[in-house]
Amino acid sequence: MKFRTKNILRELAKHLGLKVKFVSYFTDNIHGKLLPRERRILINANKPRCEHVYTLLHEFAHYLLHFKKPAPRRHCPWYLKLNWKIDAAADIASKMRRIIRFVLNSERGKEWEADLWAMCGLVYLKQFGGRSDLTAFLNRHPEKKWIYRLAAIATVYSETKQRIATAFKLLGMARHGLPGKAS
Repeated sequence: MKFRTKNILRELAKHLGLKVKFVSYFTDNIHGKLLPRERRILINANKPRCEHVYTLLHEFAHYLLHFKKPAPRRHCPWYLKLNWKIDAAADIASKMRRIIRFVLNSERGKEWEADLWAMCGLVYLKQFGGRSDLTAFLNRHPEKKWIYRLAAIATVYSETKQRIATAFKLLGMARHGLPGKAS
């Protein structure tokens, strides 16, 4: 784990009030385990560093999304929440809402959600020198490349949205002659 990455993860664990312990008694198929009542995360010490980072982020996600203050599960897109006047469209929207609710509230859905959160964290840590962790993890787990693509798209979308908002803010400041970064 790079020094910066290690410090960021250590500070995040401290902020969440979680203790992280590396243990060697896990089998090869277990990467880590969250013990929410004890506020501890156990990580398999026999795994490589890139998996330690991903597993730690994954367990942080479980803690934040499913234990700390679970928010109401609202994952349906806006167009499925519309009151459709066409009966066939209303029926399809209703069935899709039920499917989404079922899938994301299942154990598999919670794992997928934690994986996506962890991958977004890994993509974010890449800017602090953690690129080798991301590359090594994807090389060890090629089945996770689809979730990496989704996280990368979300990151690009978020950064683009932020840059556009900043540009409009600077443009408005320049238009009104307010002091700021743009003159």
